[in-house]
Amino acid sequence: MSTLKNESVRGGRVSSDVKPARGTDFVHVDEKAYLLSEKNFLTPDNKARHRYQIILVNRGDELTEFRRDLGPRSEHTAMEFQVLGLWVHTVGELLDIADHLRGRPEEQNIFVPRGEDSNLWERYFDQQEQKQWQRRGKIIFGGN
Repeated sequence: MSTLKNESVRGGRVSSDVKPARGTDFVHVDEKAYLLSEKNFLTPDNKARHRYQIILVNRGDELTEFRRDLGPRSEHTAMEFQVLGLWVHTVGELLDIADHLRGRPEEQNIFVPRGEDSNLWERYFDQQEQKQWQRRGKIIFGGN
């Protein structure tokens, strides 16, 4: 069984909506994972920005974080990303996906809606405007 170990950076807390209860210094590649993300943070000494790989796993019914320093931000051309595992995918599978995303040029990782979905924002704002009109008692003809 393969294990990722982290000697240089101890598990810490993620500054996001998901707050793990504790950190860990290792994860198994066949262990189910909730999330893998790669984000840029200041190093513990606050002197440089590094790319960190953060993996959330379940340990004793608690969300637990593994954090690995991938090196200086300047060495990474891919944008920050998150890959959801949702307890369906293993750490190893998420690592494979991360390797693939990290190796692609930034513009290939950006989703641009095409066709009917290309005006998604326009439709969203129209819907919000229609809701405001309805709250004011106005009648809308020809709305979605």
